[in-house]
Amino acid sequence: MSSSVEISPAPPVPQWAAQPDAASFDGQTEAWANLRRKGYAAFSRHGFPTTRMEAWRNTSLAHLIDIDFQLAGGDHNITQAQLKPYLLPDGPVAVLVDGIFSPELSATGGLPAGMTLSSLASALQAGDTSALAQLDDEQALDEYPFSALNLAHLRDGVWLNLQPGTQFEGVAQILVISTGSRPTVSFPRLLITVGENTQLTVLERYIHLGESPSLTIPETDILCQQSAVVEHLRLHDENGAGDHIGSVRAVLRRDSHLRSIDISTGRRLIRNDIQGRLAEAGAALEMSGLYLVDGSGHVDNHTRLDHIAPHTTSAQNYKGILTDTARGVFTGRVVVHPEAQKTVARQTNRNLMLSDKARVHTDPQLEIFANDVKCNHGSTVGQIDRDALFYFSTRGIDEETARRLLIHGFTHEVVATLRNAALRDCAESAIDGWLETAGLA
Repeated sequence: MSSSVEISPAPPVPQWAAQPDAASFDGQTEAWANLRRKGYAAFSRHGFPTTRMEAWRNTSLAHLIDIDFQLAGGDHNITQAQLKPYLLPDGPVAVLVDGIFSPELSATGGLPAGMTLSSLASALQAGDTSALAQLDDEQALDEYPFSALNLAHLRDGVWLNLQPGTQFEGVAQILVISTGSRPTVSFPRLLITVGENTQLTVLERYIHLGESPSLTIPETDILCQQSAVVEHLRLHDENGAGDHIGSVRAVLRRDSHLRSIDISTGRRLIRNDIQGRLAEAGAALEMSGLYLVDGSGHVDNHTRLDHIAPHTTSAQNYKGILTDTARGVFTGRVVVHPEAQKTVARQTNRNLMLSDKARVHTDPQLEIFANDVKCNHGSTVGQIDRDALFYFSTRGIDEETARRLLIHGFTHEVVATLRNAALRDCAESAIDGWLETAGLA
């Protein structure tokens, strides 16, 4: 007598994640088109993520399957006046509207010698082999399905490049706009390459305008060459109807230093897959995040840091504030490879729960294959300290004010690590805006 095992069929791929049609390759070079085909082949191997997959078990994409998202792009009616509230007072800015570089909304003149901020499609169309090489990453394609899907639909993006020795003292701004004029999906690609002995500060900001649902699937690639110093702030202002499934991939060479901070707010879905590779000795990576979630919002941060070379340092500090019926997920993985002796790695995740109905899943992980390292990790989940509220009351401070002060104190540790004052102000403004929206201000 034989028994059979029932195998669940693979979930269907939604139409917006289907193979790109032949017309989408028109006007692209053969190398560009081949890279896109490679991306879709990798996505096909993964299949569409479901909660049956370990990396997605706490994050369901079911609500996105039946929405008739159409590929974004084409004409738009976005004006400079609409963008002004999201821009710093000065500095260069590159604007993507529904994934397509907008020269009329961007301001990329007056850059110092050795710095370019321009359309990625222009570089690819010109056959720039260095840009193509940076976009072709086997590990990202093998491990991250939406990195592969982004590559498969690569039409445009931003390339921010610093030649060796270039010191940029201002803030380079990249605005990624979803118009929300109809249900659309876009696949922006941001490529940031900084040469030896360079300095760069970047603000990467995602904005949803309009009322219709939108889905943004971006990827940001950051390559830091020897002794480069980069400060990078990612802001998600995709409140309302905007969903976001994004990836960040950073590679650090000898003695380079990257400080990257992500602030995610909203009432929809945000998923951040973040990968860092400390590839050469002396590399240092500071990675922090704030996820501020209200309503029925869901924010999922998945990080993986690979210490490949000896004498490398990493620090992760992620904090969440959740209220209403919000959900938060943090999965942080640090892998210390056998050759990475003298590694120093720290990882913390702390969560402040402001509602009995909010939930958080936290899973810090260490995998150590070297024997001379200093590594630690930990996570906490708790409510506002009643003793602290009592202390404030003895000083004549009412409970509502005391709660606001404690919440600001909780977020301050992350914001204070930003060295650029304009970025700090921008981060504080985003936090204050969320507190007001969530009824906590």
